[in-house]
Amino acid sequence: IWQPDNITSDTTPPDIFSKYHLPFYEKIGTKCREAGKVYLVHIDGKTKALHTLIEKAPIDVIESFTLPLMGSDMTIEEALQAWPDKVICPNFPSSLCLESKDMILGYMKRISASFGNKPYMIQISEDIDDTKYNHVLRTLGKAM
Repeated sequence: IWQPDNITSDTTPPDIFSKYHLPFYEKIGTKCREAGKVYLVHIDGKTKALHTLIEKAPIDVIESFTLPLMGSDMTIEEALQAWPDKVICPNFPSSLCLESKDMILGYMKRISASFGNKPYMIQISEDIDDTKYNHVLRTLGKAM
């Protein structure tokens, strides 16, 4: 079950998250688990101020995790430490979609090394030029 929020501490500070979002995630996350469903929440942007609250939420997947290259205040390593029981789906930086195959492969090698054996998914949630999709998707597929 995908929850298309857009959580970032820039617009959702900890007190608001704690008061409004956490109870909602607890309600929906519990229902999802009872139904045997995976619960994904779109959490991107800056998350460091929210990391302990996000850990408490019964969310299975942090979808669209923003990488530092795009302005996040948490690295993959910090996210893995903060959320050991959650799958993290980093958002591939759209600015890299214009780069060469070798640049993308090198970046993905570093991303994959950060995750080690922990499962993760790469996604592209930003708009990119239609002429670049084949190049990027083929390169990401090769990297994965």
